[in-house]
Amino acid sequence: MNKKISIRKAQNGKGLFTNKYFKKDEIIFKVKGILFPVAKEKNLDSKTIANSIRYSPKQYLNPAGELADFLNHSCNPNCVIKKTRSSLYVFGIKNIAAGSEITMDYSTIIAEDDFWKMKCNCHNKNCRNIIEKFNSLPKNLQERYKKLEAVPDYILQN
Repeated sequence: MNKKISIRKAQNGKGLFTNKYFKKDEIIFKVKGILFPVAKEKNLDSKTIANSIRYSPKQYLNPAGELADFLNHSCNPNCVIKKTRSSLYVFGIKNIAAGSEITMDYSTIIAEDDFWKMKCNCHNKNCRNIIEKFNSLPKNLQERYKKLEAVPDYILQN
């Protein structure tokens, strides 16, 4: 798949791990998958819903079988997903050492009209215990993610 990244056993099932050092702001990989409409979400199985990424106000991207399918959450992430033109990319928000798990904060891609949430077990000292909508984050964390341009405009407008 990708020589810079490998899929290995992680704290939460399988995860993505770096095979090389990534610099802050470096693209780690392009997110690939199949687009489907938001309206269809209510009719999908729980695994598809849990693993899909909000692509736009009206679409999700299902990365089943692709790298992003193994992108785990952390309340202290080292990457974010950003949309550039019509593609999603995973960017480092700090330097990432070789052998590290690549993680993101799922709340940055959960809009006000999403109904998905999960119990967190990232075990970080700043763990929020429940992962849900961006607007549920503490204000200082919302501001941090806004400065990193880690939150799509349609989520910020709600």
